[in-house]
Formats: sequence, structure tokens, C-alpha cells
Amino acid sequence: MMKVLLTLLGMIACLASARADESVERFERANADFEAGRFEEAAAAYEELLDNGGPRLAVLQNLGSAYFRSGDVGRAILAFERALLLKPGDPDLKANLKLVRDEAAVFPPPPAEGWRGWLERPSRKFWSGLALGSALLLPAAAGLWLGLRSRRRGAAAVSIFASVAGLAALGLSLYALQGRKGEDARGIVVGDPAKVRISPFEKAEERGSLAGGREVRLGREANGYFWVSVDGGATEGWVAAKEVERLIPAAQAAD
Repeated sequence: MMKVLLTLLGMIACLASARADESVERFERANADFEAGRFEEAAAAYEELLDNGGPRLAVLQNLGSAYFRSGDVGRAILAFERALLLKPGDPDLKANLKLVRDEAAVFPPPPAEGWRGWLERPSRKFWSGLALGSALLLPAAAGLWLGLRSRRRGAAAVSIFASVAGLAALGLSLYALQGRKGEDARGIVVGDPAKVRISPFEKAEERGSLAGGREVRLGREANGYFWVSVDGGATEGWVAAKEVERLIPAAQAAD
């Protein structure tokens, strides 16, 4: 039985290694397309890598550059924004994003300031990990205190301090995650321009248009259209779902 188990584990390891090698090879081929000026082919290859392997910083960064060089400003901004979700505050990503926005004359909403701005610097993954770690620390610290409070005062004091620190970290991380819920409703216009209609139908009257790369707030979805709001509600209406994408894909938001 043990031999069978070891054989299965070996097969799984080999498959994982083969997939990793294949992923690296695809990434290198996509980079070769980019270097050769085949930007649309490179973008398609990077998209395939993301579909198969999930969000990865290097792939998203190169994808944004490929879309920008191919003239697709909306999807370039989307890729760089998604990369920043993985590594908030990265100076190279921010510089690339600013370059694309300046080129397209598309400007983002003003960033949060003060305490809220500080909480938005780390990624959601960081705050989620901190919340989980803090939650696991609390029962361990409580058990240590109960077991040692009558024997070693120093150890008991350490466990009390760990409990207080764990509670503080848990509260801060939950507060930060609560404030990041709005990210699920952020969208980027990828149509150029995207038509804004008064109802979710192709023949509905147009209310205006949005340039590719504009950030919008997404509402309900109906008939293949999203209800969008821009500039705090100054512009609202329905935009075809194919012309706008969620900053955080629905599958990732569900995770």
C-alpha cells in the first residue's frame, strides 16, 4: 500500500513539474512574440497563461505592455490595475499605469488619504493572511496562558501579550478587508468608446459614451449589460458586458 502511495505521489510530482516547465516555455514564447513586435499574439499568449495558471504578477505586467503597444488602452490599464492588486504600491507598475493613462487622457478617481489610504497599501491577500494567522494565534495563546499562569509568570505574561496583539491584528485586518469590499464592484471600460444606454437593450437610447480605460462602478447585470456609475453618479446607465470588465474577475471574487 505504501509503495502504491509513493508511486502516486511521484506521478503527481512529475505532472506538476511538467506543467510548470510547459508554463515557463509558453511564457518565454510570449516574450519572444513581444520582442519581435507581435504584440497581439503576445497578449493572446499571456491571456492563455492567466486562464490556465491564475493571476501572476510578471504575466499581468507583460500583458499590460503588450496591450499598450498594440493600441488597446483599456485592456492595458485593466492588466496593470490587476497587477497592482497583487503588489500594491509597486513603483514600476504605477509608472506604467500612469504612462498609459496619460497617453489616453484617462484619469482615475482620487486615491484614499490618511488612515484609509495606509490600509489600502497592502494587498487583500496580505490582510486575509493576517486575519487567519491572528485567529489561529488566539486559542493557542489562551491555552498557553491557562496552562502556565500558575507556574511561570513570564510565560503567562507573554501569552497575555500575544492574545492582546492577536486581537488587535485581527480587528485591524477585518476592518481593512471590510473597506476593500468595494474593489469587487470596480470595473474598467475595455470598449473604445463604450456606449452608455438608458436601458439594457441594444436599441435603447444612448446617454453618452465612455473612453477605454475609464474606471466605473458596476451594479446589477441584465440582458448582457452592466449598470455602471462614473464620477460618483454624475454619469449612470447601461453598458454592454463585452465592453467592460471587472477589475477582480467573478471567479476570483468568489474565492
